[in-house]
Amino acid sequence: MQSQDLDRMFILTAFACALIGAACDIRSRRIPNWLSLSAFLAGLILHGQVGRAGLVNALLGCGMALLIYVPLFAIKALGAGDVKLMAALGTILGPIPWLWVFVATCLVGGALAAAAAVARKNLRVTIRNTFHLFQCLTRLESPAGKHPELSVPQAGSSTMPHALPIAVAACLYVVLPH
Repeated sequence: MQSQDLDRMFILTAFACALIGAACDIRSRRIPNWLSLSAFLAGLILHGQVGRAGLVNALLGCGMALLIYVPLFAIKALGAGDVKLMAALGTILGPIPWLWVFVATCLVGGALAAAAAVARKNLRVTIRNTFHLFQCLTRLESPAGKHPELSVPQAGSSTMPHALPIAVAACLYVVLPH
């Protein structure tokens, strides 16, 4: 397989994975394990076409995603499905493209959260909660301990499917030149 065709396969596989993950997350608030595992294996297989360096690249992408997302899961800022989805995308994309998607996910997620807060007429509460979240994280404390309303599984807390901004970021990665 030619390098350009392989690059296209990486991008399309990541895009499909992110879109399916978003559809599942929006519909059921869960990202199925079969999706994350399939995407992880697809990333290894695609990178295996390049050889040992490709496999190392896949594992570095997965490792980078886990390094960032596991602590967020540990403090209950994200669900386990989000961690597995981003680890799978890291395996498919490799570390540098994954980092681009991660930064775009943060920006898109922030914009969607702000829009949702305005629509729900609770922007002031959202800003206060964001401030508390930032304070706790800078002290390496779990925000859910001091502020249970900031915990993802907390009943009544406003949450957004994280796979949605991931899918938007993956879409941006597909359409924007790199």
